[in-house]
Amino acid sequence: MHVKKFVLGVYEENSYLIIDDETREAIVIDPGEGPSALLETISALKLTVKYILNTHAHIDHVLGVEEVKKKTGAPFYLCEKDIFLLDALPAQAEMLGVNADFIVPTVDGNISEGDVFEVGSISLKALETPGHSPGSVSFVSDDSLFAGDALFAGSVGRIDLPGGSWDILRSSLQEKICVLDRDTVVYSGHGPETTIGKELDSNPYLQPGVSL
Repeated sequence: MHVKKFVLGVYEENSYLIIDDETREAIVIDPGEGPSALLETISALKLTVKYILNTHAHIDHVLGVEEVKKKTGAPFYLCEKDIFLLDALPAQAEMLGVNADFIVPTVDGNISEGDVFEVGSISLKALETPGHSPGSVSFVSDDSLFAGDALFAGSVGRIDLPGGSWDILRSSLQEKICVLDRDTVVYSGHGPETTIGKELDSNPYLQPGVSL
């Protein structure tokens, strides 16, 4: 599995291109604002994008979805529990002062716990990891976790946005994420990569008794 990260937009959101080198098939995760570099790489490497997978529907993670769909023809998958956020993109834009000149993308498929998305020899399994938003999901392979905004290096996702909940996020972290192998590489929605082990040892939000 070959992973390329693109830091997109004013919120420096991480979008990921996951490539199977043998088949030249790929998955795009969370195409945010201004995905031109992502699309240029897809074209230059002559990749076939099979899926656009979103960890959640906050505006910084979905502004590039429509353009990537149009340029690649790939279907867009999102957990149905975040559809209300997708439908509210104009309201999200107004709240954050973002240019509202965009198209709300149409969802082509739902993401649920245990769904598997494959390209070549790569297999990504969906984990429902709500708390940052009701429909937040993560994607796990043998040695990698694409965590969206559930877990960051040294921090966790915000819980003060619509549908956020610390109690729910804490359960997601404890029951779905922190049980993964310590060497699992964590690719977050913002910031640098980390590992499960590093976060268990040093992330203040993963320590016993912590409360937000």
